[in-house]
Amino acid sequence: DLYNALKTKQKKLWSAFSPSGVVAINYSASKQPGKDKKSILAVELLGTEAQYQHFPYPLKNLTGKLFFDHNSITVLDVVSQLNPAGKIPDKITLNGKVTSINSSQPIYDISIKANNIPLDSTLARALPPAQRQFHSQFSLAGLADADVKIFTPKQNPCSATFIADVDFKKTSLGIGQSAVVISDIAGNAVFTPELIRVKNLKGRFGKGLVSLTGQIWPGEQAQQFRYDLALQAQQVELNDDFFTLLPASLKKIISVLKPTGRINYHANLKKAGSAEHPDYSIAVDCLGGSVNLEPFPYPLKDISGKLVITQDSVRLENITAVAADNVQIIPETSTIKINGRIELADDAFSTGWFALRANDIFFDERLGRALPETIQPLYQKLSPTGRFDLDLKNMRFFTTETKEEYI
Repeated sequence: DLYNALKTKQKKLWSAFSPSGVVAINYSASKQPGKDKKSILAVELLGTEAQYQHFPYPLKNLTGKLFFDHNSITVLDVVSQLNPAGKIPDKITLNGKVTSINSSQPIYDISIKANNIPLDSTLARALPPAQRQFHSQFSLAGLADADVKIFTPKQNPCSATFIADVDFKKTSLGIGQSAVVISDIAGNAVFTPELIRVKNLKGRFGKGLVSLTGQIWPGEQAQQFRYDLALQAQQVELNDDFFTLLPASLKKIISVLKPTGRINYHANLKKAGSAEHPDYSIAVDCLGGSVNLEPFPYPLKDISGKLVITQDSVRLENITAVAADNVQIIPETSTIKINGRIELADDAFSTGWFALRANDIFFDERLGRALPETIQPLYQKLSPTGRFDLDLKNMRFFTTETKEEYI
């Protein structure tokens, strides 16, 4: 009966919000001689429910007031709470105005303040396609506060848009199809229909700390996803969870080096177009871990220095290590220092060079086992003892057209 009493354009508004429940109304109409008739409808919401068709997030337990006149709608302290009795009560508050509702281009000026909103499937279903794809791709969970502005831009009055300033708290983020989760995320991001600007998100990856800044351009399809991000991490453990995040070329390097321990790193990650491969530059600071190089299994520990990794190269800067399991009784420690560059092609080693210095390396069984199999019999016959130093200023390696490897 109430719906049938509305005018045609008011019925369209009703259909856009699908309201249900109970309200109190105060309707007044007046007309002065020689002037148009004026009417005002004041609506007080008494635990009403609604859902906006262009953002179908359920609004429940609605209170507050709406004022309708011949050409505008005013929203005054309209509050929604899905779970008002919960341990962390949620709350959405709307204020603002829609004018020129009788025209083909209504003008929006609505502000929404949201507190403790769950980042769950209910929210995901309400998001526009691009943002929904972003939500599912990163498996967001937790809570967020938001200040949202829905408005009609002066430069483009044909359509309304939005900007949402979101503060994340108690949030977690899953990456792709892997089991990797970044937890305890806190920070801020600004969402618009075309862009997500990440101001500063900080969280935990295992026992390490990570932070993220930059910009993301979400797309309705996963291949349309673009980004320009800076990722920093401290005290990150080198384990299977971390290795699953790496590009294919780096995974092959990892399988050869077999690193353990912890690192700090700074990564610049870019993907400019849907048809382009991601571009990245990763600077890794070694924090005393170990490696056991597969082609030369001479174990090293207490590794320090920096690796700079890109799509087509790995640069080694003052990589210093100590021979592992050095049980010699003399006080000197066997140390190795490497600088160099590895060129990559088709996700594999191509060419490269090293400058290597080593001191007090022992002629022992461990060195013998690390040598190529063709050299091991000679080494065993000679049975060398003692120590030696190395100073190789320009050691190159390359692969021939027949796939033979030379050093």
